[in-house]
Amino acid sequence: MSSIIDGIRSEARRIEVESYRSAQGHFAAQGPWINLNYALGVPSAVLAAVAGATAFSKINHSDIVAGTISMTVAILTAVSTVLDPNKKASAHTNAGKAYRALYNEIRMFNHSEAMILTDTNSAQELRKRVDVFLARLNELDASSPPTPKRANRIANIKAKNI
Repeated sequence: MSSIIDGIRSEARRIEVESYRSAQGHFAAQGPWINLNYALGVPSAVLAAVAGATAFSKINHSDIVAGTISMTVAILTAVSTVLDPNKKASAHTNAGKAYRALYNEIRMFNHSEAMILTDTNSAQELRKRVDVFLARLNELDASSPPTPKRANRIANIKAKNI
């Protein structure tokens, strides 16, 4: 019986580590998208203001300067619209929070309930509880956006410390 319970506890621990690693991966993946959102949005806003001011100025060839700046703003805005970095950052943030919630729950389970269950009935109850955690992990894996290799490397490093 002990080996069965140990196997179930081992699976619970694997879910704990994997949910932590996944949370860290999504939190690492959100950063570049947030940065890109600002990198595209701030210059677009500033350049749009400059183009508007230039269009009404008395500077020679202000119409050409304003037109050139406006085209740059249009390109930046188009890239921002197509990539939608804010939406991607939010998706990673939400996935990271969901994985972290699962991690917190399974961690508490592993360090309390899973430690005191030792008989045959306990093994069945333990298996049921771990199956619920596993189902949640699988649902999150299926519904979350993929994380890039760089974010996975960061997550793997952080997961070694838990």
